[in-house]
Amino acid sequence: MSAPARVFVSYSHADLKWLEELKLVLAPLIREERIALWDDKRISAGAEWKREIEDQLRTASVAILLVSARFLASDFIYREELPVIYERAEKNALRLLWIAVGRSLVSETPLWKFQAINDPNHPIDTLDRAQRMETWVRIAEAIKEAVGVSAVAGALGTIDESYNVVRSVVLGATIPEAHPVARYSAADDTVAFTAGGSTVTITADDMKLLDKESLELIQMYEDSMQQRFDRIKKLYPSRVLPNGDLDPDVDRQLRNLAKPMCEDLNNILTFLARMGKSLHDHYWKYHQLCDQLRS
Repeated sequence: MSAPARVFVSYSHADLKWLEELKLVLAPLIREERIALWDDKRISAGAEWKREIEDQLRTASVAILLVSARFLASDFIYREELPVIYERAEKNALRLLWIAVGRSLVSETPLWKFQAINDPNHPIDTLDRAQRMETWVRIAEAIKEAVGVSAVAGALGTIDESYNVVRSVVLGATIPEAHPVARYSAADDTVAFTAGGSTVTITADDMKLLDKESLELIQMYEDSMQQRFDRIKKLYPSRVLPNGDLDPDVDRQLRNLAKPMCEDLNNILTFLARMGKSLHDHYWKYHQLCDQLRS
């Protein structure tokens, strides 16, 4: 089984009540290890809390924001959490979902361009308990679907990000070449893949058609790609020796890391093609690099 999808929750401590209700309704997904939910209550005593929050933000695939006037007033959230969340969301490395738990001026912030998963005109704190639980269940369903979309976007986003590094390893190329394929649209909550005038779109509705095992498989590919690319990024700066020659040991390690990334790419593209979402033509340049790695 793959690792559970990492979900980061950002909230004001004054809204702790709503965090607890969210965790209550997500309990089945947490118990089955479909998601790993993290909030700052999990920071142990004596831990370097700021660094731990940064580490969790950098590795999460989904961020859930419990938005209220108190949330928007928090200097820590504004200065420390939101910049990282926005940056990773813009790079398709993280799905940003926000929940209106109270009335606020959220329409005057960058959050407004991202999709809310409940009606901001009827925030959580205006509903009675029965209405709240009905809304929370709909929110939980949206989070479950977002995890699947996030895994697809994350896996292929890693491929996009790694293209020029792998190209340099294979071809010795130093001039970066554009390879923008995956694009997350906050307006309609989709991931669109565009290349050569052709666009393939994957939505949360597409994820609804997948069973638990399929979602876990996609998550596994994302984890595998990201872990290998993280290792490539650490190794890559030491590839060139001070005299300008390539270090053969480092170059061999980089190639050995890139090869299984190629296998993961082929596997996920084959899986998506079976869903009716063929992206093989979108990644033909990467396939060419993979063919040269194998030769």
